Amino acid sequence: MAVIPSNGHSIIIGAMKSGTSSFYRYISQHPQICQAKVKEPEFFSEHQAHKHLCDKYSDLWEFDPDRHRIALEASTGYTKFPSEPNVPRNIFEYGLRPKMIYCVRNPFERIISQYEYSKLFPAWGPQDVLTEHAVSLSRYFLQLQQFRRYFPKEDLLILDFADITRNPQAAADRVFHWLRLSPITIDTSIVYNKTGVTDESGQSVNRAPDQKKHSLTSSEKERALTLLKDDMIAFGREYAFDVAKWGF
Repeated sequence: MAVIPSNGHSIIIGAMKSGTSSFYRYISQHPQICQAKVKEPEFFSEHQAHKHLCDKYSDLWEFDPDRHRIALEASTGYTKFPSEPNVPRNIFEYGLRPKMIYCVRNPFERIISQYEYSKLFPAWGPQDVLTEHAVSLSRYFLQLQQFRRYFPKEDLLILDFADITRNPQAAADRVFHWLRLSPITIDTSIVYNKTGVTDESGQSVNRAPDQKKHSLTSSEKERALTLLKDDMIAFGREYAFDVAKWGF
């Protein structure tokens, strides 16, 4: 099996429910990008139940150095600190220096989408829309700070879910330029994993047609604003990201 250079990796590290599945499929269309055998292998995670087990990270690809320049995967568990506290260290100690793409979303919409996801699995029990876990996944500054302990800022690219949805071609072009790949026209006719997930057998699981999407109450919205405010301000300042459009 061909050896992938340590700097020949790109990883979509999250955030969960921020368009990572569709965007992964979009940019994987580039002929110089080698798509992983499993989109979300969670190789460097320690507590993800759907983790794909393999002996070596390179086993995840059929990488051909004559055709490929980038090996790509997308594991949203990589930005689930604190439930996954060691991912950046695990990547660093494995000897990789990947280019990492972080898709962010209006944090209130992302929390609602995660809540809708949790309702597809009744065995998980009752869920509060504002669980600490859901809120922590919307603390984008906190999540990225774990990676900044090991990797430089220039190896992180932040994309807004709204921009990906509005103009996926422009978002893909931005990634191709960042990865120093030639531009291509992508097929955006399919949206992946919209309002649904796959179960352990790989079958699509979707919301029932009559199941209404949750909306945050005024008190829930105020609580979320309070819980996220400091992180969002720090995120906007550090990464020159306009968080005012989200109400911060």
